[in-house]
Amino acid sequence: MPKKVVFVGTPTPLLKIFFQLCGSNEGARAFENLKFPGVFTELTRSRQMDQCLANIGMALFDVGAFRSPAGLDLLLKLEPDWLFSVVSPIIFRNDILQIPKDGALNLHPGRLPDYAGQHAHQWAIRNGENHFGVSLHWIEAKVDAGPVVASVNFTIAPNDTGFSLYMKCLAHGVPLVIEALQKINSGQPLDKIPQDLSKRRVYLHKESLDGNIDWNWTAEKICLFVRAADYGPFKGSPYTPTFQVGAFKFELRTCTLGASTDSPPGTVLEISDSCFLVATGAGTSLRIYKTLSMGGGPSLDDYVRSVGMSVGSLFS
Repeated sequence: MPKKVVFVGTPTPLLKIFFQLCGSNEGARAFENLKFPGVFTELTRSRQMDQCLANIGMALFDVGAFRSPAGLDLLLKLEPDWLFSVVSPIIFRNDILQIPKDGALNLHPGRLPDYAGQHAHQWAIRNGENHFGVSLHWIEAKVDAGPVVASVNFTIAPNDTGFSLYMKCLAHGVPLVIEALQKINSGQPLDKIPQDLSKRRVYLHKESLDGNIDWNWTAEKICLFVRAADYGPFKGSPYTPTFQVGAFKFELRTCTLGASTDSPPGTVLEISDSCFLVATGAGTSLRIYKTLSMGGGPSLDDYVRSVGMSVGSLFS
């Protein structure tokens, strides 16, 4: 009897998985003992997604259904043996986790147990990590705390942004899902490697919302903060790096480290056509190259000139 697998998650990683499920005759044979009755995701239609779902014979449902009793009823009707959560923001209730007969797995874009929760890849950049990872784990009542099926670690490059690191997580994570599906298809058991929960750190969404830059931070911390929020040209970060000058707020988009200084944090050290040099915490300084006015105010250059700010002035 074929095993039924239901997916829940965000469109981009799901589409990467579905391409492999329906991409070739060889791929189809690798999953010949599986059925894929449905996927719960955002109802943003695309030709690629529609074609993949048609080829697989998979029904599309709104991921928001899981926030109502209707989602439970829909899942019950699909009669899944397995539930695969793929980079999903959904926290699954116990009544939902009891429906899949064989188990539920989650692809988490983060290294466990020290990067559980939301926006973990951004926090890795903000924390100055050089390495990160992605994990496929069993879903239990506690978020991202279940035993690990498989994981992989990789390097964070000095120029990685929030977006590029997220895409690295998907590139390394999708093969973990495919490998698990292949094992299920051939009847092999999946690993259950316990996490060391004494090292567990859960990052909450609300912890990632504050985008206000503090000039008492070191220049390095500010640069990491800006890099982690960079999803250009897409919108994906929960925060926008901003600072206040006078009555106006500006988004900080591009910056680099400056030289050491003994000036108080927030002191303007240099004004030029290309950048502003501002003193930051612990004797560091920051070169600000690109900003964006928030709320329709003047550009930073225009504002500084209009009020006659000069070297020695303070950014608030």
